[in-house]
Amino acid sequence: MSWTNWARSRYRQFRSGRAPFFVSVELVNLCNLHCAYCFRDEDMLYGKAMYLDPARLLGLAEGLPKDLHPATFSFTGGEPTLHPRFGDIVHGLAERGATYSFVSNGWHFDRVFDAVVSTRKALTSFCFSLDGANAAEHDAMRGSGSFDRLVSATTKAREARLPFQVNIILRKDTLSRMEAMAIVAARMGAKVVNFGTLLPTSTAAHEKWGLSWAQETLAREEAAVLCRALRPKVEVVAGLFDLAPGAHCRPLSGRGLNVDFRGRVTLCGNLSSFRGSSTAPGREIPENAATQTLGQAFDALLPIGQGSLAARDRELSLLEKGETINPLLGSPCLSCLNHFDKLSPGLVAMLQAGEGRRV
Repeated sequence: MSWTNWARSRYRQFRSGRAPFFVSVELVNLCNLHCAYCFRDEDMLYGKAMYLDPARLLGLAEGLPKDLHPATFSFTGGEPTLHPRFGDIVHGLAERGATYSFVSNGWHFDRVFDAVVSTRKALTSFCFSLDGANAAEHDAMRGSGSFDRLVSATTKAREARLPFQVNIILRKDTLSRMEAMAIVAARMGAKVVNFGTLLPTSTAAHEKWGLSWAQETLAREEAAVLCRALRPKVEVVAGLFDLAPGAHCRPLSGRGLNVDFRGRVTLCGNLSSFRGSSTAPGREIPENAATQTLGQAFDALLPIGQGSLAARDRELSLLEKGETINPLLGSPCLSCLNHFDKLSPGLVAMLQAGEGRRV
């Protein structure tokens, strides 16, 4: 089987639900860019540099119980390519039979390129982030020179036949640019273009960038048209007005956990580092999280995640025809963040009072 066909089969496996146990990994707390809408905590992103100890991560990979096999590790951050031992980590995972993926802004792709190429059979996918259809739009959100560095990274990946995806955050200002941005992503060589609605971190962020139900509907319709017109698969992967009950993510479905840059095993990276929330450990971080195995943390965190899932499902079941659903309930992520008290009272009030989707 060729590398391209193998990668596509891995992607189909993930989409079909027959996926390995998913471990999101914050390799580093730092990011080299300053995206105003980012949901990661600012003190984390721009504070003192902290890098996940490779020995801790590889130890977790070695100590997996049978019911969590096979596992795949997905690197986030911060910016994961800033980790000085990125190559040691991916080679170590490959040697242990694990697979990996990562998300990057592309600026430092050169640093990890050789390691990625040499471990390509352990690589399930990777994503680049795009914020505009040209340098002016993209750099306005991410910083001068970031678009050119992204183009350089995607060109290098395409020439090496490394299949990648492009992630785009849906905001009020990018809604009208969906077609232009999807075309740019396709020209870059993306196999998949993922549009995801913005997770607001404050009332100001939601007021400036948050989508209404009518706007989200337009975005989904546009994505469907683009998917038919372009070679890459184009879709809206996360919305704010979803009526479907049940688990929408791996942690709440019992098929995923998170490892933060301190080496702690937690329920979800969004919960442990959401901008504007308390940095004090909550229910999502078990006792002895920095020394627990993935199996031990799984046993401790599964009922906690199930509690969040049950709370949303219960609220959905009580909705009557003609009522409206707001983003606090319609977004599985925001619902979970609210369940764990990670949203400010002001943002909660704004989301509850805002325009909703009629049931």
